[in-house]
Amino acid sequence: MEHHPTESFFKNLTTEDEGNINWTNNPHDANQKIYFISDVPHLIKTTRNCFENSHWNTKTRNMHFNGQDISWLHIKDVYEWDLGKNRLSPGLRKIHKVKDEHINLSPRGRMNVKAAAQVLSSSMANCLRSQGLHYTHSTISFVEMFDKVFDCMNVSRLVNKSSMTKPELNPYTSANDWRFKFLQYDFVDQYLIKWENQAYATPGLSREEQNKFLLSPQTRHGWKMSVKSFVELSKELLALPVPIPNLFLLSEKFSQDPLEEHFGRHRRSGGCNENPTLFKFGHQELRLNVMGSNLITEMRGNTRGRNVDRPTIDVNDMRQLPKRRKTK
Repeated sequence: MEHHPTESFFKNLTTEDEGNINWTNNPHDANQKIYFISDVPHLIKTTRNCFENSHWNTKTRNMHFNGQDISWLHIKDVYEWDLGKNRLSPGLRKIHKVKDEHINLSPRGRMNVKAAAQVLSSSMANCLRSQGLHYTHSTISFVEMFDKVFDCMNVSRLVNKSSMTKPELNPYTSANDWRFKFLQYDFVDQYLIKWENQAYATPGLSREEQNKFLLSPQTRHGWKMSVKSFVELSKELLALPVPIPNLFLLSEKFSQDPLEEHFGRHRRSGGCNENPTLFKFGHQELRLNVMGSNLITEMRGNTRGRNVDRPTIDVNDMRQLPKRRKTK
C-alpha cells in the first residue's frame, strides 16, 4: 500500500518499531527532540469525512465499535428528527447550528473546519441521546469523544466564555493537567487502540475489510502522533524553570493556520499565476515583508480565519474609485 508523502516522511524519521511515532533527534542538540504534530483542524475534517463515508456517500467505510455501527445515517436521521417535519407543531431545535449543508456535504463543505466541528459536537451527541435510539450508542460515544479531544487540542483564549460548561477550553497551566491523561490514556489507549483491537479480532475478514471498521489509517496515525507529541511537548514547556508568573499554554497555537494563511497570501498576490518561479516567489515574499501581510487578504481555504478583523485593503482590487459629481 502506498503511503501519503507526509506519512512516509514521518515514518522515515521515526522509529515506529521501537514505539516512537512522534519525534526524531535534533541534529544540532542531542538533548532536544523535534516533535511532529499534524494539523488538528485538518484531522477533525478527515475524521468527519471518514464518518460521512461510513454507510453513506461513497460507503468506503463501515465503522463499527462495541457491537454497533458508527454511521452517518444516524446523523441524517437525528437531523430530520430535530427539524420536526413529522410533528404537527415543530418546536425549538436542539442543533440549530446544523443545516442541510452540514449533512449533505459539497466538495467545498468537506474543507470547512467549522462545519466538521459543529457535527462532531456535544450538541449533536445530546440530540442523539434525546432521540433515544438504542442502536446509536457507539455513534454518540464517537461524537462525544472527538468533540472533547478537539476542545482539548484547540484552546485559543486565556478567558473563554464557554469554559464554565466545557472545562476542556481552559488554558493549560500545569504539567499535571487532567487533560494530558485524558488525551493519552482515555482517547488513544482506551478508545483508538481498543477500537483497532476489536476490528482486527473480527474473524473471517481480510485486513482490508477489517480496516473499513475504523477511521482511515492516516487519520488514526495522525491523531496518535499529534496527541503524543502535544502531551510530551506541553509537559516539557510547562515544567521549564522560567521566572514567568502565571505561565500558561494555548493548544491552538500548535495549529498550521498561520503558515497556511501566509501561503494563501502568496497565492492571492500571484493572481492567475499558479506556478511561480523562485524569483517570483522571492519577489512576493519581499513585497509581503515590506507592505505588511495584513494588506493582502488570504484566499479562504483550509484556514479558519484567525484574524477577527479582516483587512479592508485588497491590492488586487482594480475598480475605479468613485468620482465626485460635476456641479453645474
